[in-house]
Amino acid sequence: MPRLPVLAAFASFAVFAAMAGYGWYWSHVAGRIPAAIERWTEERRAEGLTAARGAVEVNGFPFWLETRIAEIELARRGEGQNWSLAVSELEATARPWNLNTVAIVLPRGFSLEASSDDERRRLRARAARGEGALGFDASAPRGIRRAAATFDAIEAASPALRGPVAAAWLSLEAWHDAADRQSTLHLTLAGQRLDLPLAEPAPLGRQVATFTTTTALPYPLPWPPDRAGIAAWRDDGGVVELENLEATMGAVDLRLEGTLALDREMRPLAALKARLRGYRELVEVLVTTGHLSVFEGAAAKIGLSMMARKGGVLMVPLTAQNGQLSSGRIRLGRLAPIFPPGR
Repeated sequence: MPRLPVLAAFASFAVFAAMAGYGWYWSHVAGRIPAAIERWTEERRAEGLTAARGAVEVNGFPFWLETRIAEIELARRGEGQNWSLAVSELEATARPWNLNTVAIVLPRGFSLEASSDDERRRLRARAARGEGALGFDASAPRGIRRAAATFDAIEAASPALRGPVAAAWLSLEAWHDAADRQSTLHLTLAGQRLDLPLAEPAPLGRQVATFTTTTALPYPLPWPPDRAGIAAWRDDGGVVELENLEATMGAVDLRLEGTLALDREMRPLAALKARLRGYRELVEVLVTTGHLSVFEGAAAKIGLSMMARKGGVLMVPLTAQNGQLSSGRIRLGRLAPIFPPGR
């Protein structure tokens, strides 16, 4: 019988020691976070960036590490091209026992500005809110294995566009795969109610109801993304695998897959398969808006119906070569270089 009090005392001591040890571990990790943030800030300054932030708070004991950072600014200022990113508040959350996965929230979104000597390359963008996650791995580029983000009420404007671009939400996910024969970066982009600054008349309207796209790109990506950098990336095997693109605009559903690249004159090269549903509705809209006559519309419906598969799905090839976009022998339009000659 006297063994029970001894066992109880030992168990109590073990529990107390474990709690004290965990408390020390949590405090140790939490105490290192502000120093790590300051070190990261100094590293960005050493790279020539302007980096500033407000107060850092760490809470969440015992089951979380919740870090809040106020008034973050990151910018590059100098001759040629400048940019600045401002975040009013950032919240980062992780489990103390798993620091390789961090959830991030921007409660008040962000604002981004980019300026250039070329006025058409100026950009302003903002989002009302953002959230995402980072997965860390020492073997991955820059130590980041996977990154994901979703932004609400996002808007962007540039003199190069006819008007602003806006979306109810946009999500982006990127992950690195070093197991491929060539180091590859996979990107997935999705969104809803994407408003595009299309010229009048726009037969299908200006809004893409939903879209999603998944691509695979050779890594590392060109940086800076100027003509010389992108040309070097192209010459080193820069081919984009468009694994899937799906979009709904008006009554039309479109799906694309294939490969994209650039030729020596920086014009798009493409070999794509397109699946189109809603071609009858598209032809009717083109007739209504005056893009096609009634006779041309009727002929188009007959011809497309003969080409369509069961269920009214039209499968067509798309190619881009020598600055020309084509479907079989039908020329659809010219394609300009992504960089004007001499720039």
